[in-house]
Amino acid sequence: MSTLTDKYRPQTLDEIYGQEANVTILKNSIKSNRLHSSYLFSGARGTGKTSTARILAKIINCEKDNKPCNICDNCISIHKKHSNDIIEIDAASHRKVEDIEQVLEDIRFVPFHSKKKIYILDEFHMLSDHAFNALLKVLEEPPTHIVFILCTTVPEKIPDTVRSRCLQLIFKNPGIENIKKYLMYVCEKENLKYDVEALETLAERAGGSFRDALITLESLPEITTDSVRYYHNILDNKIVIPFIYAILTRNTKSCLQRLNKFVEEGGTIKYLVYESIRFLRLMNAASLGSDLKILRLSTTETQNLAIDLTNRLCKNNNKPPIIEALLMLSDIRYAHFEADLIKTEVAIIEYCARKEKEPVNV
Repeated sequence: MSTLTDKYRPQTLDEIYGQEANVTILKNSIKSNRLHSSYLFSGARGTGKTSTARILAKIINCEKDNKPCNICDNCISIHKKHSNDIIEIDAASHRKVEDIEQVLEDIRFVPFHSKKKIYILDEFHMLSDHAFNALLKVLEEPPTHIVFILCTTVPEKIPDTVRSRCLQLIFKNPGIENIKKYLMYVCEKENLKYDVEALETLAERAGGSFRDALITLESLPEITTDSVRYYHNILDNKIVIPFIYAILTRNTKSCLQRLNKFVEEGGTIKYLVYESIRFLRLMNAASLGSDLKILRLSTTETQNLAIDLTNRLCKNNNKPPIIEALLMLSDIRYAHFEADLIKTEVAIIEYCARKEKEPVNV
């Protein structure tokens, strides 16, 4: 039984969500018959780099006019990963110069059944310096029967000499709305009942990755907000917001009481710290008058709550110490990620003592 990620992996350029600019570039190249010998696909995980690489491989080697047709022998063999002319290499585990020398040895041979022999190198940035140098020569003067499609999540680690030899396509973060629409499409195709809010929360926590969103969707017993929150350990805003309010008003007593109550009820401090940082980031953007949607970080409900709390605390031109609170919580999270109660209490006490205010009842 195939997983949702396999079943709904895009098979044509039109099926790629959230990458309209890249799709247009590739379509124009195909239409004008000006395909390149080397491509560099960069972007976060799960944004469609490898899927697009396989589609491009089918387009290049398709036997029909309607490319990719997905019915000819070449298209089917590529889809099933049976093609001897499409070589996928994980550069993370084949990063040595000896591995690239094996590729250079192999490219001397023409394709078995296809027009082009295509090499898809995933996590390309993981190659060693010597491996990059070994590959550079063939990128400068590639054989006519060879196409390289290089995929990376960290393009800045790739030497400029290599990048300059490739057509570079940047796969952007598709955003919450695109991922939510995609999940709705999958649910409707699978006849799955769902809550729209659950899909929005799921899309928010996918971090821009369609693949991660589908993996989570398939793991849920039911597609409800509660299920998504449980899966991702998302705390209720009724816990997070009063805690943040106490921090921003430097109410030491309230901070410690809420923190200890949270722990006594079985809560994990690192999740409270993480959710507080996410909410404070929204509040900081709201205090600067920014559009919270551009952060692609939260649901509409949480954005509105962040705006309301920011406005409440900014009355009479009193700007809350959002940046200071963010830095304090970030220190807790990164200095000791498995934050314990005592260290967190000490950090909060030190923070509140810098400018103690009268206790505020929430």
